Amino acid sequence: MYMKNKKLGWCVAGLMVAMVMCSCGKSTDSVSNKNEEVVEEKQSKENAEEIVSEVKNSYFFDASQENPTYTVNAFLEEDVDEVDLKVEQVASYDNGDVYTINIQYDDCPGRYYYDVTDRFNLGFFYVTDSKIITIREQEDVPREDEFISEGIVVCDTEDSTTNNDGEEVEITNEDGTCRCSIYNTLIESGFYSTFVWTEGKGLTCFRSGYGAEGEPIELVLQDYRDIKSISLLDLYDFDDDSSLENGMYTQVTDEASEEEFLSYFYNDDSQYEVIEDAGAEVYVGKVEDKNVFVSFVSNSNSEYPKEAYGFKYSPSDAVKEAKYIPYQEGIEVLDGIKSIDGKEYQYIDEIKPLLDYQEKEYIREDGKIVKVEYSSDSEEYGTYNSSGTLYYDSQERPFYKSYYVTSGSKYMFYLYDEEGKLMQIFDFGGMAYKGLEENQDIEIGVDFKTYIFER
Repeated sequence: MYMKNKKLGWCVAGLMVAMVMCSCGKSTDSVSNKNEEVVEEKQSKENAEEIVSEVKNSYFFDASQENPTYTVNAFLEEDVDEVDLKVEQVASYDNGDVYTINIQYDDCPGRYYYDVTDRFNLGFFYVTDSKIITIREQEDVPREDEFISEGIVVCDTEDSTTNNDGEEVEITNEDGTCRCSIYNTLIESGFYSTFVWTEGKGLTCFRSGYGAEGEPIELVLQDYRDIKSISLLDLYDFDDDSSLENGMYTQVTDEASEEEFLSYFYNDDSQYEVIEDAGAEVYVGKVEDKNVFVSFVSNSNSEYPKEAYGFKYSPSDAVKEAKYIPYQEGIEVLDGIKSIDGKEYQYIDEIKPLLDYQEKEYIREDGKIVKVEYSSDSEEYGTYNSSGTLYYDSQERPFYKSYYVTSGSKYMFYLYDEEGKLMQIFDFGGMAYKGLEENQDIEIGVDFKTYIFER
């Protein structure tokens, strides 16, 4: 269900370790580190029996996730797309189990902070049924009482903020996600790290570095969800007006003509919700077995005339278009889109709000971005989306854009759920196929495509 102006309740984070710039290659084998060596040596000497996990915490990894794969958003100067983490149980106590988590990557300069602390080693993690506690920078497996007295709680069902000698630890929970932010309050360039634990998945995001984003590393768990699409242009029967009437356009000049156009799609106001922002109105709802999207946009300073578009589509017609990682906030999920086969999604530039090569002018009101006017060299980049205006909602998120293509003007709307997560994109406009027989002011057979981000 779409709601108006609800802010994203949780935000995505990434990774904990930062390294200095250097060049080295990807790892294909497990990376040895001091903690792993010490644990193996200690177990070998004691002829320890196999450790059996007795504690279950739904926010930690399950037994099948020994080497989860993460997408790399930042890894110093390294050109790497993904890395694995090694999750290994090393002890079991009365009230919890102990694990190590290590980044699997080839050794390179910058791995060790002051040549001592291994930044590929995220630490020891003591997992109880309600908490996850970490101790860093220690070679031997900490005792249970050491975790209790000296450890840092990085996951807890209760929100909290603590400060120990300038190191602030903040824990927040929302909808099955626990976020822990650790940062130095004494100096701006201090080290920071963020853990995001998601119920049923484990560590979904990890991020670390220095103040002002110095030497950042960001990892996001590869847990892809589907993006499905529906294209009316592929579904129209061009010999059947009732099919073409699923996509309509007109220009309304007053409240009466606006209500008349709306009546082609909805019978009463109980069938839709309204989103009003940035000078646009969107009516999102469902009638019988079809989803409905209607928009009104004024392109002038006056209330009328308005560009009016309306579409009806069946969710059963959706096909898999691409896949994405759902843990990034808002519009940033577009940065992690892949094609179905895992390669780069070839149409990503067509659905992004703005592109790097475009020249942009940001317009602000009361310090907030309200719109961005952009253009690009059509000879170099083509005429598709060569100019346009992106409008932001009251939360400074991309809401819709009007843009130019060779077939005319088009619109693209970005809709979010009540938590601020991007849920659906609507792309429509251009030339219609024909006029409606009983009202030639209404055009039918309008190009329409929607992208549905499955959660």
